[in-house]
Amino acid sequence: MLDEFINSAKANGSSLIGCIRLVSEHFKLKISESTELVLNSPAWIEHQADFIAQQQELWEEIGKLVDEVEINDDGTTSYLFDLKKGKET
Repeated sequence: MLDEFINSAKANGSSLIGCIRLVSEHFKLKISESTELVLNSPAWIEHQADFIAQQQELWEEIGKLVDEVEINDDGTTSYLFDLKKGKET
């Protein structure tokens, strides 16, 4: 059922990210769970390594820009950016 859903979404023009969102919404899953399922699906497995590499690079770049990281009581992480930093007033 899941693989058919993902195959259908891809066949209808959804991108990898779009499929992750659709799986998350349809099956009421966390994005991390949906990402794992979609990346391991037959429809997207050939893109798994590239996606993971790009995702890692994105987090590395975010880490260079973030001003503060908060680990919340519910296990989520918040990345805080000072949007006024570097702007002249």
